[in-house]
Amino acid sequence: MPKQKFILTSAVAFLFIVVLLVYAMTYTVRFTEAAVVTRFGDVQTEATEPGLRFKWFYPVEGVTKYETTNRLSQARIETYQTRDDRQLIVGAFAIWRVKPEEVGTFYRRFSNAGTRAADHYRAAATLVEDTLRSSMSEISAYSMSELFTPVEGASRLEELEGRVLAQMQATLEGQGERAFGIEVVTAGIARTSLPQTTSEAALERMRQDRARIVTGLQERGQSEALQIRSTAESNAATILEFAQGRARQIRARGDEEAARYLAQMTEVPGLAIYLKNLELLEDAMFSRATLLFSTDTPGLNLLDPELFQAVEPGEIPGTAIFTGSSDGSESQGRGDE
Repeated sequence: MPKQKFILTSAVAFLFIVVLLVYAMTYTVRFTEAAVVTRFGDVQTEATEPGLRFKWFYPVEGVTKYETTNRLSQARIETYQTRDDRQLIVGAFAIWRVKPEEVGTFYRRFSNAGTRAADHYRAAATLVEDTLRSSMSEISAYSMSELFTPVEGASRLEELEGRVLAQMQATLEGQGERAFGIEVVTAGIARTSLPQTTSEAALERMRQDRARIVTGLQERGQSEALQIRSTAESNAATILEFAQGRARQIRARGDEEAARYLAQMTEVPGLAIYLKNLELLEDAMFSRATLLFSTDTPGLNLLDPELFQAVEPGEIPGTAIFTGSSDGSESQGRGDE
């Protein structure tokens, strides 16, 4: 029994030692990771493919693993100046990751920040933020109206973000000594705002612009009103002149017609008076109103029964009142009473 127990204990001890050696001399790399194997601090192997790997046990060789997924870094909000000397408060961001094929370069650049991968990430994030902040100086190449415009598709913000990304890539993704093992995926502007003084100045400019627009519209309206009034007065004068000319023509024609009839009536004035009296009588008889007149009323003296008794042969009835008697005195329409 003691011999069997010794053999069993030895087997278990041997198996335990083997497990420890396997654990100490192997490591695994997941598909979202890249690993660096170092020997006494110097990079020996870069593992970028997922799977099981072998190494010498610690402290001969060590392994540092890095996640190759995207990481977000945000620069602190700062004030930048545009090309037209405007102040703009900008908050920017950048998305980056450890470049799998340059994981050894990443380790060499940031291993002095600490022994853990988290320390390396923190140092790399600080570098990315500093680079992003310096790259945002590209804002000075644009005016405020180019970055922010009411016209759809006319803003150059996307172009600005592209230039910031290109500058960051040129700084962090260089070759040789300029390489950092970092891949900048994208860069952009998270938020923008105006300083209080700039906002007040912008509001004042907006008020001035609106006042100029209102003044321009008022002047335009007054100009159009003056033009319309001038055109109306000109047209009214033309119409009035035409109407007056036409009235003169009608008046002249009427005078000509009247002169002809007056000439005819002067030949036999008694007959003209008689005909006019008949016309007045006809107008009175055919109207719908009932009027009471004296027979002395012009046009109604023909209704006087004594009128025809007092008429001398050759005399036209009803004309004596308009012609003088032989002794120079006026005759009455009804004779002497």
